[in-house]
Amino acid sequence: MTTYGIKREIPTLEVLTEGEVEAIHQATLQVLWETGVTFHHKGALKIFEDAGCKVDHENERVYFPPWLVEDCLAKCPSSFRVKARNPKNDLMMQGGGDTVYIMIGCSMTSLDLDTWSPKPASRKEFYDYMHVMDALPYVHIMSAFPMFGFAGVPECMLLVESNAAKLRVSSKAQQEGGVLDNHLWNIKMAQAVGSECMQLANPAAPLTYYENIAQLILDCCDLDQPFHTASGPVAGATGPATLAGSLVTNNAEGMAGIILAQLYKPGHRVWTGNMSMVQNMRTGSPRFGAVENALGESMFCQVWRRYKIPTWISSA
Repeated sequence: MTTYGIKREIPTLEVLTEGEVEAIHQATLQVLWETGVTFHHKGALKIFEDAGCKVDHENERVYFPPWLVEDCLAKCPSSFRVKARNPKNDLMMQGGGDTVYIMIGCSMTSLDLDTWSPKPASRKEFYDYMHVMDALPYVHIMSAFPMFGFAGVPECMLLVESNAAKLRVSSKAQQEGGVLDNHLWNIKMAQAVGSECMQLANPAAPLTYYENIAQLILDCCDLDQPFHTASGPVAGATGPATLAGSLVTNNAEGMAGIILAQLYKPGHRVWTGNMSMVQNMRTGSPRFGAVENALGESMFCQVWRRYKIPTWISSA
């Protein structure tokens, strides 16, 4: 049995004209070809060069010809199944199809109800949260690093222990992130219980993939694990100041990782997301909850329906 999410019975929100969608697509191709993306990974640079990209080895910059970008996007599956610990919770991801919901990662702290001061979540609070999320019928995916772990765990083990807790409690599809080579442990734990673990392969805005993220992409291909990209440029800081401009660089950043996967293993399961936000002009930090973010998310979804690749957005 496979879960298909919630079937949408209303039209999609179209905030852009067809011409504007095409303009964003062409601008993305232009950024990938003329500005390029930095990859701090020697193996990735060779893969790109062998495929026909221009590569500046000294600066580790890759320039993607438009034909190659479109060819690699076309190789991505428009739908794919993700194995859960319980086969009835196996999840079908569809580009432009049903809507699935991901458990929110929550904050990095809990609240002490006696003092009203923030504190790290206790092990019991963390596990209670996992049990509640697993029981909710319309939560389809257990998200990455909820609460960023719990108290009493060494910092280097926080994400690994968090993922282990999710796998113990939940029989649903799993998403996880990591640092350095944590993703290998996360994948092995998921495989041990008969599940898959969708990894975060997030570039750094603007237009950069560090060595560990490029290696994560290659490892996911080798281990047949789906992954997704989402860079999260902040408009006016790590991305252009306009929503359209920030969407262009976000798309270029995500596509670069997808291209690497499709060159290395054509047809590999990928999805992509948007964490773009506007800037709080008083503090310079991302402005969570701003209405402009929601507008940018709508634009992102509309553009990516063109490519028929599964996508995700957040409510931030």
